[in-house]
Amino acid sequence: MIFRYKNLFLAVLFCITCSVANAQIFWTETFTNGCATGCTTFTGVNGAWINAAIGANGVNANTWFFSCAENGNAAGQCGTGCGNDASLHVGSIAGGGICAILCPGGDCGAAYNACGGTTTNKRAESPTINCAGKSNISVAFNFIENGEGSFDNATLWYYDGAAWSLLIDMNKTTLCGGQGLWTAQSIALPPSADNNANVKIGFNWINNANNAGTDPSFAVDDITLSGTTSSSAPTSAFTISDNSICPNTCINFTDQSTNTPTSWSWTCAGGNPAASTSQNPGSVCFAAAGSHTVSLLVSNATGSNSSSQTVTVFNTP
Repeated sequence: MIFRYKNLFLAVLFCITCSVANAQIFWTETFTNGCATGCTTFTGVNGAWINAAIGANGVNANTWFFSCAENGNAAGQCGTGCGNDASLHVGSIAGGGICAILCPGGDCGAAYNACGGTTTNKRAESPTINCAGKSNISVAFNFIENGEGSFDNATLWYYDGAAWSLLIDMNKTTLCGGQGLWTAQSIALPPSADNNANVKIGFNWINNANNAGTDPSFAVDDITLSGTTSSSAPTSAFTISDNSICPNTCINFTDQSTNTPTSWSWTCAGGNPAASTSQNPGSVCFAAAGSHTVSLLVSNATGSNSSSQTVTVFNTP
């Protein structure tokens, strides 16, 4: 009996190890822009990051910078100034309040103005990340963080294409050489990220205005998303909001296909629009009475599969 349990444990461990080993990096952000200091916008190979105000922000609110004023060091290294490796970090603006004498030009790396009326609530939001064809997705990055407990704090958020949700409140990192110790972090994305072409991640920073706080604020670099790729052809399936309707009625179709398709092709006979390549085609309207066939062809790198259903449009009494 013990031998049997041991074999079962080893089999489960082997499966988990294989899943992790098969995960491959498919998205990377290093914030490379050649900016030494002061850059509050960034557009890289993945698209543009957004510096978004989320809640209350004071007149001299701190902000997100994309520069090497805080060098994006490797995990295990202390925070340093510019060394030609840009990072995303929270810093003070130029002339930002009574502590501006410490950083009169603004953006002195992950060194933030904690003095006098600098309430901040801002999120740096990534461009859209296409996770189609990927599953078991995780995000990894290097970061430093301090502040003042939950009053001055960084969190990681996740967008599934419809709404933002909190993913993790990172622990404060060890102080090191007057800054933080760059630390590696990894966390799995929710299952809703699997095969989702509209994913985003965002780093949110808040600080209050109680005149207290310890550098560093927060900095992050070398972000990667990893996942496994589907190894089997998809199976087409979809639902219809109503398949017995009157003329000039619009209905919705929702993809329910399995095995991670990466492309969708809808054909809606008698419908408007009559075709779509979106995962969910939205509202489709039918004007003429009769039976109309709706088909969905789904594909991935392994193969394709299609399914059909009928929409019946009755004559108006």
